[in-house]
Amino acid sequence: MTQAGKLRFSGRIAEVGPGDKCGVTLLMLADGAERVDLVDRFYSKRVLKQQERIIAALIAETPALANFASLPREEDIHRVWRHYGQRALAELPFLDNRGYDFIVSRAFMEHVTNPVLSLRRMYDALNPDGTTIHKVALPDHGIFTGYGFPVLKFMDIPTALYSLMTGGSPYPNRVPLSRYRDALPGRRIIVADLVGLGAIEKPKRYEVIDPKCRSFC
Repeated sequence: MTQAGKLRFSGRIAEVGPGDKCGVTLLMLADGAERVDLVDRFYSKRVLKQQERIIAALIAETPALANFASLPREEDIHRVWRHYGQRALAELPFLDNRGYDFIVSRAFMEHVTNPVLSLRRMYDALNPDGTTIHKVALPDHGIFTGYGFPVLKFMDIPTALYSLMTGGSPYPNRVPLSRYRDALPGRRIIVADLVGLGAIEKPKRYEVIDPKCRSFC
């Protein structure tokens, strides 16, 4: 949040690709959000006991969440709207729904068919002073590294073959950071990890990274 120049979540928020956990949604509501829209093409099965443990752990660290102690299921949380199915593809919901103060995603954009188009639609759906925050993980999610191959091996596979291997699956779309930079000039990009160098102790803006290391981006 602070890297995005904001101190708190507020107003109307969309979380894209929330998965099976409601923890981030609860934290945004406790922070001051008026409404949170959960946008996901697929509904992930929830495990009630797991949800209860998540909420209990969050309440222990965040007293403002005490009001949610009696709401162990995501479906019981007030001020949360859910959008699932084909119309919840990342680029579609924001055609008709505008006026967001925040749009966020975590390790989701690397799985979207057209992430650049999706990001543009999200920016169009923001209020004039709105903010969008996305954590994008670009490695292969174990497709090849799980078998001992180099971390960028999945980038060497011909596009046609990769499509056959991964079609209809949640595997990475192989869109590199350069595509995001070109599509969204002037946006703040924070780099937390570099291929060949590993995790950066203090994540940095792309512009201040040593130029010798930028080839890894």
